[in-house]
Amino acid sequence: MPAPEAIRRYPDGFRIAVEGDQTARLYPGDRAAGILQILEGLRQLRAPVYIEVDPQTRAIARLLIPLITRVANIVERMGEGMLVDLANSHARHLLARKNPDYPALLDALRSAQAKNAAVMVTETDNHEIIDVRPSSEEPKISGTIPSVEKKKARRFPK
Repeated sequence: MPAPEAIRRYPDGFRIAVEGDQTARLYPGDRAAGILQILEGLRQLRAPVYIEVDPQTRAIARLLIPLITRVANIVERMGEGMLVDLANSHARHLLARKNPDYPALLDALRSAQAKNAAVMVTETDNHEIIDVRPSSEEPKISGTIPSVEKKKARRFPK
């Protein structure tokens, strides 16, 4: 059933099973159908998802998709935290010193770099790292751009 129809059919929302026996709630709203579609697509792909929930209602507050990657380099950025280069990414990723989990996240990044281990890195839209976990999956290599066949130039009448 399409997500918008499911939202209409179940006006009380959905209970979403997450890691182990934990659950989150998806309540009807402007973004509910989109979130439901994303969650279903990720479930079918068996891909990871990062969900933040409201502690009182267990409602989904934020949904992000982790990047499965390797840590290429970590460099201190004075005052702000660490700039982290991730394999197959051209973005500048920041582990902000203000993050309450900064020491643990930095340790996880350094450990992964030392072992050349795959990790799941979750970040905000501004590329600020908010979660790092070991990954049993290997990073997917970005595809190459297929070569464009050269076509003979055609002349058009004036």
